[in-house]
Amino acid sequence: MKYINILGLAASATVACALAPNSGSDIQKLPAKDVVVDCGGPDKYDGTAVAAAAKQAWSMWLKGEKKGHDDNIPDAQYPHDSVPLQFGDHFQNDCHNDADTVIQFPIIGNGVYDGSQAQGLDRVALKDLGDKKSAVFCGVVTERDAEEGSRGVSQYRMC
Repeated sequence: MKYINILGLAASATVACALAPNSGSDIQKLPAKDVVVDCGGPDKYDGTAVAAAAKQAWSMWLKGEKKGHDDNIPDAQYPHDSVPLQFGDHFQNDCHNDADTVIQFPIIGNGVYDGSQAQGLDRVALKDLGDKKSAVFCGVVTERDAEEGSRGVSQYRMC
């Protein structure tokens, strides 16, 4: 009887070890599922929606894929870098305010952005940790009610 219990414990430990590594997202510091992000628009995003958008962005970034409405305008293709924050706002999770090293990708209220939908004003922001294997979640940003930057460049504010 003890042999079966030990064998059962060993099998459980093996399964637990096999499932223990990160969930495959390779994105650090994603929000909890029950967190709700409100950017002041019609849509509010729970942690699951934020994680889904972030994972899609990271997967596409690593593959060099871009999607959007206008193939001739790089800033209309996602994901892309450059997320200029309005003065006084700061990214979460030690992402610093170096806009050119932060990746942005639309987050929408009805699923994950695939390039065929309107992109809206809200974005997830990620930072490549430099190894092309992992990223850190920097927050959700919006163009809604953000100040206009110099030379008419749209800026973002943290949600």
